[in-house]
Amino acid sequence: MPTEIELLQKIADNVGNNSPLLVAMVAGDSALAGALIPAILSYLGIRHTVRSQGKIERQKLQATVVSAERLRWLQDIRTRLSIVYAKMDMQFNLLQRQGAQAPTQQQLDDFSNEIMLQVNVIYLMLNPAKQAQGQLRCSLQKSLQLLSTCFGQPQQAQLASSYVTYTAIKQSAFDALTNIGTETWEKISELQ
Repeated sequence: MPTEIELLQKIADNVGNNSPLLVAMVAGDSALAGALIPAILSYLGIRHTVRSQGKIERQKLQATVVSAERLRWLQDIRTRLSIVYAKMDMQFNLLQRQGAQAPTQQQLDDFSNEIMLQVNVIYLMLNPAKQAQGQLRCSLQKSLQLLSTCFGQPQQAQLASSYVTYTAIKQSAFDALTNIGTETWEKISELQ
């Protein structure tokens, strides 16, 4: 096996210049280029990979935050709607009582206050331009109007028919909330 000196001498003989310094410089430059080119390509590849990973992680984080907020929003509406209809159910039950068990105006006013507070918050959380959310708002408004009518005429026969209407409106609100939940889950699934 030839030594380094012999290799350099062969290179010099083939080049036609007998300057060992020139031969050493060419060999050194070749070695340097051979080491730098893979290092630069490796650096560029790693930099591209890091940028890609950073972008993917930002997208994952954004999807996680958006998903969590949508779920929180949906749960908040569900909770508030259940409070509203529990209070409305209680108002109908109080209105149907007679005699000594008849509700006081203060009892009805307390329920009405809580109902209006929750309904107003729900209204602000909904986008009426979206069909299911608009349907929920409409159902809540109909329920409030029906209760208002019942306060003015608390006769038992009218309350019974009003309760049937109220139950249908309540079911419409629950159906709308189910549709909102379905739409929300679809949006969350698209993010993942």
